[in-house]
Amino acid sequence: DQRSRLTISITAPDGKGVKSEYQRIWKQADGKDGVVDKVILFGDSPADTRGVNFMRWGYSAASGKQADQWVYLPEMHMVRRVSQRDPNNMDWGYSDEDLRIRALDEDDHRLERSERIDGQEYYVVISTPRHDSAYGKRITYFNKADNWEECAPRRVEYYDKNGELLKQEFITWQRINAAWVWDTAVMHNLRTKVTVTYQMRETAVNVGLE
Repeated sequence: DQRSRLTISITAPDGKGVKSEYQRIWKQADGKDGVVDKVILFGDSPADTRGVNFMRWGYSAASGKQADQWVYLPEMHMVRRVSQRDPNNMDWGYSDEDLRIRALDEDDHRLERSERIDGQEYYVVISTPRHDSAYGKRITYFNKADNWEECAPRRVEYYDKNGELLKQEFITWQRINAAWVWDTAVMHNLRTKVTVTYQMRETAVNVGLE
């Protein structure tokens, strides 16, 4: 499990942006009842969204279910279910498919090559979904390291089903005890020119969440 502060920044093509901050708690569910993870975001800022809280349950691909999502509206003291976006509509930053933990056997993986970028060596892996997906393929750049536990995805390219590059993601990591977690993740949507940035701060892992 994890507890952290999460900042989400959305930057439009004209350079204008909005920023939201949350207290985030996340717990792995190990596939019980098809649920792979659960997350709650407690809205802190901006002021007009303080107290607006969001909960999401992610499901395995084998369950055939899209994520369940709810929002708590403090002015109404009410919880409402949030409908899913069309998974094939890629006009936003991170989709449910991007954030969900994927099992290795959901895709066919091929080590395509090794590549040096800015002095760093990477393994370049092509992953093709075995089942229906919003993407035709993903190409992931894993940094080479002497210890395999430090070999992590640093860059991901998402292609649509026509083979056109749709989104690029860049990830930096932080190590907390024995766990690697996101420090910053940036998603560039090449179709809409929108950039979404996730920043994780004050992260603690294995804190004993119920």
